[in-house]
Amino acid sequence: MNRKIDTSKVIEALKLKDKFFKDVEQENAWVSFKTNGNYKTRTIASDDYHQRVQVFIEEEFGHYPSRGCVEQICYALTAFTKDKGPKKKIHLRIARKSNNIYYDLGNEKGDLIKMSPDGVKFMLKKDKPFRNPPKQKAQVLPIKDTSKKISLESILEFVNISDEYKTLFIIYLITCFIPEIEHPMLVLCGGAGQGKTTISSIVKGLVDPGHAELSSLSSLKDENFYLSLHNSWLSVFENESNLRKSDSDNLCRAITGSAFERRKHFSNDEMFYIHIKRCIVVNCIKNILREEDIIDRSLIFTVKQKKGDNFKLPSDLMEEFRSIKPFLLYEVFETISKALSLYPSIEYVPKTRMAEFEKWGYTIAKAIGKEKIFLQQYEKMIRTKLDETIRNNTLLIAIEHLLHQMPDKCWSGRILDLLRELEQIAISQKLDVRDSSMPRSPEQLSKMLTAYEHLLKANKIKLIRKKRTNRGANVSLEMIE
Repeated sequence: MNRKIDTSKVIEALKLKDKFFKDVEQENAWVSFKTNGNYKTRTIASDDYHQRVQVFIEEEFGHYPSRGCVEQICYALTAFTKDKGPKKKIHLRIARKSNNIYYDLGNEKGDLIKMSPDGVKFMLKKDKPFRNPPKQKAQVLPIKDTSKKISLESILEFVNISDEYKTLFIIYLITCFIPEIEHPMLVLCGGAGQGKTTISSIVKGLVDPGHAELSSLSSLKDENFYLSLHNSWLSVFENESNLRKSDSDNLCRAITGSAFERRKHFSNDEMFYIHIKRCIVVNCIKNILREEDIIDRSLIFTVKQKKGDNFKLPSDLMEEFRSIKPFLLYEVFETISKALSLYPSIEYVPKTRMAEFEKWGYTIAKAIGKEKIFLQQYEKMIRTKLDETIRNNTLLIAIEHLLHQMPDKCWSGRILDLLRELEQIAISQKLDVRDSSMPRSPEQLSKMLTAYEHLLKANKIKLIRKKRTNRGANVSLEMIE
């Protein structure tokens, strides 16, 4: 250590200069500081803050500290912050306070966009605690289009989805800028070369630009999955061909909000926690969703390539998108400001399990005068997903085949016998008997019938549980005209 440096004086000077606080979730030590005219928020243990301390000592005290000296100062500041520092919530890209929403552009200057019922306003981050992970890119500065040539519908020039869901897609995109709510997973299905990757990149670029924008879900273990989501507000998983039950469960938890726990060091039992609630995009050749929970939490769009004169190379599309992005971003922010003014008076009662998305979606749609179209398209999406769920469920398909073979469209008997008949039908109809929706035991079949009762009803099949005998549980299934 350099003996000429009085570390206690350096520490006291930094306490006056910088703002120290701890994260309410993990109680890690953080600091907000200004360097080269720009505001930054980092952990005290970060390389950025170590460098800031070194430069501060050189400029303010005229000494060149050793690495050990800088580490000692940062360690002391960490201890001070954990003991006496105020608690603050650390945000990633988007935050909400009262009836205001803040969007972090992630640039060196620390620019924030404030959306309130009064409009859109530019401001500096200062001590507002936003973190900027290395994989995050800076967003462009939004610009108001005085010529009025750019509108929210301009995004549809780059998105080749069916007309029947275009308003729903726009509303979904805008809700990605609303923090603290459950966002449905965006699923883009289509063959090779249909433009799924381009749409995914456009969504990511508009909402949360970053380095290595697309990744593979199948290549991530549970721990890496949560850590990956921890550093992005919106994550894109590319070219998925299969969704394991564990993947489906992880995605559901990330959508609804879940805490991930892991050890800080392998040498002790100290734990830290990461709370995840994120926007997620998945693209795939065919719909890979099988579990009802994740289907209920998703919006599924089929992507089709534009042909003829409308066809453009992905590179040309991305170049055009980048040229209008500043104006499109401002349109989004202005729409959210209008929605913020409307939301307190909205009396709409959601009807689905994605209640937060549905109510905010309705409010945003009302702000642009399309609430009826939004509800029509969202309700149609729900019905389509229900049909898709039934079509992808081996058990439900086998039951339907079984009942159609019955003279009176009715089957009654033991659960064990039902399982045997369903297995034979699944094999004869060349259904996927290895699918997770196909039970392996009478006990599992009994539980699945209970879980799928509403799907059976939607498929016009009535389930009746009968009195249990010494030979086992009994049920009756019948088609409803």
